[in-house]
Amino acid sequence: MDKIECLKSKLALLVGKTLLTSGDGHWSSAVRNVTITDIKVSYDSDWCKYASVKIFFSRNDWLVRKDGLIYTDTKFLKLAKAFTGLKLDYSEQGLQGSNFVHMDCKV
Repeated sequence: MDKIECLKSKLALLVGKTLLTSGDGHWSSAVRNVTITDIKVSYDSDWCKYASVKIFFSRNDWLVRKDGLIYTDTKFLKLAKAFTGLKLDYSEQGLQGSNFVHMDCKV
């Protein structure tokens, strides 16, 4: 299995899991359980050593317009790393979505 397939299989462990936010992010003070619904990974081996990861969440658990961005929440990131064993980190604020958290992952 190549690096990207291995990365995808580890990230797939998050689907169906519930991650908790701590409310300590710059964009939200909400403390809530958030169910992960899907994962999308993109990677260009000619361009960089990082994969682009979108972690999709249930809008029944989290509404960005009401709750703010999960971006920079420490507990959500810590739990995502713990479930996958990967070197994840938030990407830039402008890449965050209304139903996903955008992260970078070292390949």
